[in-house]
Formats: sequence, C-alpha cells, structure tokens
Amino acid sequence: ALTVPGGSYFPEVNSRNTITVDEMEGNTLKYVSIDYGLDMFSAHWIQVDVLENAQVYREYDMPDLTAGQAADALLSITSDEYIDTWLAPPDLWNRRNDTGRSVFDIFYEHGISLTKTTNDLFAGCTGMKEWLRVSEETKKPALTFLKDTCPNLIRCLQKIQKDKNKPKVYAKTPHELTHDVDSLRC
Repeated sequence: ALTVPGGSYFPEVNSRNTITVDEMEGNTLKYVSIDYGLDMFSAHWIQVDVLENAQVYREYDMPDLTAGQAADALLSITSDEYIDTWLAPPDLWNRRNDTGRSVFDIFYEHGISLTKTTNDLFAGCTGMKEWLRVSEETKKPALTFLKDTCPNLIRCLQKIQKDKNKPKVYAKTPHELTHDVDSLRC
C-alpha cells in the first residue's frame, strides 16, 4: 500500500498471471502497436491465435526519433516477419507544424501503412482490463507477455496508477509510464 499510494491500475500484471515462458504456437495474426512522440517512440509486437489469446513477444522503446527513423527501426527489427496490421493512435494522421506532413504519411513512404485506432481512453482501458482478466475456465488471462521480451511494458503496467479524478482509467502522469501502456492500448 505504501509503494502504490493511488492504487495500481493493473494489479493483474504479475509473474503468476501474465508472464509466460511458453511462446504461442499455431497460426497467429501478428500486429504491431505504436505510440509515437519525439520524447519517446514505443512499439509492441503482439500475436493473436484463433482462440483470441494474445501474447506480447517484443518491444522497442527509443527517444528522440524522427518519424522516418521510427519507421526504419520498425522495419529493421521486424525484418522479413509478416505483420498483418500496424496499429497507431489518431493523432498520427494530423499534419505536423514543422513539416506540413503527417506521421502517417511518413510511415507510408517508408513502407508501413498504419491502421487508425481510437483515442477513447475509457474504452481502451476497459478493453485492456478484459484482456488481462484471469478466466475462470482457463485460469489465465487472454493476454500474456513472453518472459524477457517486454520488460519496460511490464514495469510500466505494474507502476501506472489509477487517475485520482477518474478511477476507471489510468493516470497520464508520470508521463514516462504512459508510452508503453498507450502503445498496448492501441
């Protein structure tokens, strides 16, 4: 209680429930979800099987990247792996003051066609809670994290607090905890 004064928003995220050493098997769809800003670029690779179980199996976090550098980094890390959908928040479609172009346009020029997600924080938080809820039937959540592949995401999920004014969503401060969580919310 003393280490989490506002109440952890994701108490479900722990080594007992959500972290696994077993890589997902069988046919999966692969997604990359991102949160882009000059202060931090955050990306997560997620695979989803036919039973709608999901697993985060890779992360990438790097500050101070231009949009072109971020797109190149994604392509380099992904290599020849086929990604079904690249997910991004709606603000990446806005034209930037410095270039007059959107981040979407820059990613597209680099070979990544982004799919727009919603900015509805409440719906996103509700969805994340549902994915992380331990099923009575299977005794595990639908979303797991492959051990040692996304330590920053797990750290951020474990540290982020409830918003003190809106306890049904997570706090947007401290800001450094939100990048990975916002990426996963996509």
